[in-house]
Amino acid sequence: MAASLRKAEGGHVAVIFGLAALPLLVVTTAALDMHEVDRFETHIEAALDAAALAAVSNQSISEAERGDLAKKFFWDNVSKYPERVSLDVVSSKAERVELSATSKIPTSILALTGRDAFKVQSDSAASITQGGVVCMMTLDPNSARSFEISGGATLDAETCAVQINSKNSAAAVIDHGGRAKAADFCVAGGATGPFEPHVNTECGVIADPYIDRLAPDTGDCVDDVALTEKLSSWQAESLGVTLEPGTYCGGLTLRAKVVTFAPGVYTITDGPLFFDYGTVASAEGVTFVFRGRDASLEISEGSKFHISAPKTGPTAGLAFFQDTKTNAKNFPVLPSAETTIRSGGNLEIIGTVYLPHQTVLFRGGSLSQSQAPSTSFIGYRIRIVDGAKIGVAVDHQAAGLPPIEPRHDEGVRLER
Repeated sequence: MAASLRKAEGGHVAVIFGLAALPLLVVTTAALDMHEVDRFETHIEAALDAAALAAVSNQSISEAERGDLAKKFFWDNVSKYPERVSLDVVSSKAERVELSATSKIPTSILALTGRDAFKVQSDSAASITQGGVVCMMTLDPNSARSFEISGGATLDAETCAVQINSKNSAAAVIDHGGRAKAADFCVAGGATGPFEPHVNTECGVIADPYIDRLAPDTGDCVDDVALTEKLSSWQAESLGVTLEPGTYCGGLTLRAKVVTFAPGVYTITDGPLFFDYGTVASAEGVTFVFRGRDASLEISEGSKFHISAPKTGPTAGLAFFQDTKTNAKNFPVLPSAETTIRSGGNLEIIGTVYLPHQTVLFRGGSLSQSQAPSTSFIGYRIRIVDGAKIGVAVDHQAAGLPPIEPRHDEGVRLER
């Protein structure tokens, strides 16, 4: 809640001492002045608190934009004496917004004593209250084994939480030599197996954080003839070729190619994005959008792939994004597809893999995800099997990306 410091103009802190010598009527009327000061002070404090909370709640804008939002929200809520109020945005960082307002409140009766105004300074600060960051999340509401680790597979996510939304009594299962370690395992239903720490089965369902996100339109299909010619050239297998953002209809298969994806959004429609054996690919500032029932991701063992999501823009923080809004009618039965990731330790994803209508399957090999500073997976179901070794970290600041979503017990609070 906002805090205030009040003093009279002219340097006098106290105004009450001389009032005893005034007639009773003057003293009574002066009390009305003080009451008006208190009311205006409360008015300014409420406007400051509302502005600080509104600004810190918006995590999708820049620091400068957050400061402008705080100012707009404050002035929209100041209805009395706005010409006598000045506002200072002390801080407008993502994690904390601090505001300070100075007001000169006019008096009536007290003006006869030489004190025609009171100067009041009010301060407010609001910050993000962040619980555990969720780096793996399943959206399946009812099925058994919505989250599964088996066949000697392992998960190491010590800095983040795993959220399983299924309310089934066997929603999360570890068996057949699997093991998992995370900061927290939160399951709406039940769980069995060697989770470390023990599963919290008192958790509620967390809403899909990207359910209302719309993917940008990337235009008509890329010329298939020109694309085939480029990928068939000798450069594609030795020196490498660069692909440009756009819509790749029918999927995109790369086999024993050296490819750089220029920054931007690549829409993959009605077919898989397939990195086959021998492919070396790099994608900085890239989002792959999947549209259509058969659009999915497949990464073969023996391929090398590095991707870093955009830091700004409509797909900021998203490395892979399944567009379910555009083609909702294509998903009558869930999961609609399966994304398969096989690797021998040569996969690095910086950003979020968001496949809400697909099973995300990690199979065999070893994913060196722990080398990536910030990675998260959101799928309809998640399976880690056949000796796959997954490590996940969530330091979005080190990656220069927006905060990972969602978070347990996330909210905003007033500091003062």
